[in-house]
Amino acid sequence: MSDRVIRLHVGAHKTATTYIQDTLAYNRDASAGAGVAYWPRETVRPLVNAMIRQRKEAPRSTLARAKAHFSPSENGPVARLRDLFSGRFNVTVSDENLLGEAQDSFEESLYPNARAQLITLKAALPETRLEILVALRSYDAFLSSLYAEALRNGSMLHPQDAKSLQACVAGAWPRLIAEIRDTFPNARLLVWRYEDFGHLENGILARLSGLDDASLKKRDSAQATLNPSIKAIKRYLRDAPQMDWVDRTVHMRALTARYPQTDPSSRFTLWTAEEAATLSQRYAQDVETIKSRDDVEFLA
Repeated sequence: MSDRVIRLHVGAHKTATTYIQDTLAYNRDASAGAGVAYWPRETVRPLVNAMIRQRKEAPRSTLARAKAHFSPSENGPVARLRDLFSGRFNVTVSDENLLGEAQDSFEESLYPNARAQLITLKAALPETRLEILVALRSYDAFLSSLYAEALRNGSMLHPQDAKSLQACVAGAWPRLIAEIRDTFPNARLLVWRYEDFGHLENGILARLSGLDDASLKKRDSAQATLNPSIKAIKRYLRDAPQMDWVDRTVHMRALTARYPQTDPSSRFTLWTAEEAATLSQRYAQDVETIKSRDDVEFLA
């Protein structure tokens, strides 16, 4: 096995992923000088999505699916993605959609397609050292932010339907970590809480970029994508039923700009205070479950 290392920062959504990706992109040339090839999500995501479509459209038989999925075509997405992971450089990729899209998590469970998508990605990875990095976030804040993100992508999901996930959310993070470990049994798996990112930031960015604190540059304008305010979401839910997907997406972004969050009271949440407290408690319990695994490095 090669001494090279591939690092996959797979999310989750709404855990400073945009900030991390913007910072890595800003330091991309310096990272190359340090021996790290950073491939941004705009390069990787279309290829992974094409691989997923190829797998879904393949004939139903297991053998035919396998042949279609591992197609040796020089111009196919698998071959093109393999090229990105080849060479002598270490490689870093950061894309939260490797676990699935935001709206997926309101269909049946948190990241229901994660295992299938990661297995698809695995087909393009060489035999070399692998690190998987993932951040967790308290269920109450995470699901509210994920719901707002789904609306930004044109979803018409009603808040009450989104809240139905509350009953099955307990154990969701441990299940996701188990699926990642099952898919990549030999990978180094690093996990942290989004709530701890403030003091973990420099170490995480150093690992992903290959740069120390003195060499890593941060843009003053780099920030997380702002969620819509309560007022913006209420207006969207009123207007969106008369719109198609494209107009809904543009309209939500316009409303986010028109009705920005001005203070904590304007932040959208799916939950009552009592519901949020229950979800927070479940999160604390699930974090302890993950910390107890001897095959996970929990950063704190």
